[in-house]
Amino acid sequence: MKRKNGRGSKDKGKAFEREIVASILEAFPQLSEHDILARSMGDPGLDIILSKAARVIMPLAIEAKRVNRLENLNIKKAMAQAKANCPPELVPVVVYREDRHEAMVSLQIIGLMRLLGINVSDESRPEILVALGWADLLSLLGGK
Repeated sequence: MKRKNGRGSKDKGKAFEREIVASILEAFPQLSEHDILARSMGDPGLDIILSKAARVIMPLAIEAKRVNRLENLNIKKAMAQAKANCPPELVPVVVYREDRHEAMVSLQIIGLMRLLGINVSDESRPEILVALGWADLLSLLGGK
């Protein structure tokens, strides 16, 4: 019987964080590997650490989740974790990937509107979550 949170699970999660970092560097070649770092496993805080330069381009507080089946992702809990670690100037997002599928991102609709430059009040239905492809969000932010 496989252990739910065994070493393989942690390795898979760490590999996914490196995959996110690589996708950001590919989408924004003006950034360097010093601008985007994957946090050490077990350390508190955001999963992906962005420099000031990276935060200007993509003001995201990223919580990464790699799951074997989408049913195993508790998106509300993951979003709460992203929000708990999110500085006020960033938008909390959950980037997740199911085995053999593309990476996706979920964020509150108010966060998406902020990223698109639409002014909204903080009371504008924060419970509504939007999901889109991770690559699509990077494109919306000006990535290639």
